[in-house]
Amino acid sequence: DRTLDNVFAIQTEIAESVAEALEVSLGLTGEETLVTPTADMEAYDLYLAAQSRLRVRGQGVADAIRLFGAVVERDPSFAPAWAGLALAHSVAPYYRRVPLDLAGWRAAWEPSLIEAEAAANTALELDPQLVIAEVALGNVFKERLDWARAEDHYMRALAIDPDNGEAHHQYAEALSNSARFAEALRSARRAAALDPTAAVRLNALAYISGHNGRRDEQIELLEQALLLNPDFQQPLSGLLWTLEFEGRLDEAEALARRRLRSGDEGLPILPGSESSDDPAAMIDAYYAALRAGDADALEACCGEHLYYPSWLSAGDLDRALDSVVDLKNRTRGFGSSWIHGIWDPRFDPVRDDPRFQEVLRDLGLEGVVPQRAPPGS
Repeated sequence: DRTLDNVFAIQTEIAESVAEALEVSLGLTGEETLVTPTADMEAYDLYLAAQSRLRVRGQGVADAIRLFGAVVERDPSFAPAWAGLALAHSVAPYYRRVPLDLAGWRAAWEPSLIEAEAAANTALELDPQLVIAEVALGNVFKERLDWARAEDHYMRALAIDPDNGEAHHQYAEALSNSARFAEALRSARRAAALDPTAAVRLNALAYISGHNGRRDEQIELLEQALLLNPDFQQPLSGLLWTLEFEGRLDEAEALARRRLRSGDEGLPILPGSESSDDPAAMIDAYYAALRAGDADALEACCGEHLYYPSWLSAGDLDRALDSVVDLKNRTRGFGSSWIHGIWDPRFDPVRDDPRFQEVLRDLGLEGVVPQRAPPGS
């Protein structure tokens, strides 16, 4: 029984009616509304589409950057769109093929972080209470390995809105990178509870659960994430490596073969398989080497493409540690996407190794030891 002359006022009116019926307060005073309006309804449609694409992740992140960019071009005063653009830029390199050399890594990360920081600051100039802008800044400083400044921004975001799923999710990832796994588990569980149908939330909760020793829970969550989004690369890789960790090589190989038969060439099944002339033979050789515990055969099969999870699965701690040092050197200075894996429990016997300690120093994590949640907590 309303017209769409002012959809934002209608949204607030409906919400207030629901709140009145439920006998709760929305905390609004005076002329406040629940949304930051734009007079351009086409811009608002684009904004909603961008939010939806960003939530899906994967290719959706690039789509969201394009859509949020179109919104701020139409209405530069629409602060939430600037915040969304900042968040999208801050996570974009996770969803690209990034060369693992220093020049390629910097070329992928540095422009994204500069764009994210600029967009977040613009958003906060327009509206100092924008949670997502603070989250984006937290991500920027996390990727620059400035852990304290990152945490400041995440905490500001959660102070503004303690029930923001994105804020809990991104804070959980930062906590995980710095080995604060018990705290990370609480935030990741909160994020998943607030947004239970988002594969990206389940994926984050899965690997944090695994770092807390809950491997069965990790596998279940990764399988759920893949059901929600079959094209999501992170839970696929995570599930393969977790099955390997558990010694369930038959299941891991079967999953790899199913994905290969699906013909989705955009998703590498194993590191390097997307560029292999014969990915099926590569899968054969890879799992045969793991079953035999033969690190030399693994090296012969696909060594230049492998990094520490595969060496850990092969039981070669020395090569796994060398791989961590190599990754640190290739990504020198920023980009945290690989760091959470150095806290894999299989690295526990070599945490005092000078190579491991050097990695921690260069990452700004000197003296840090994993803080895991007690079993059953």
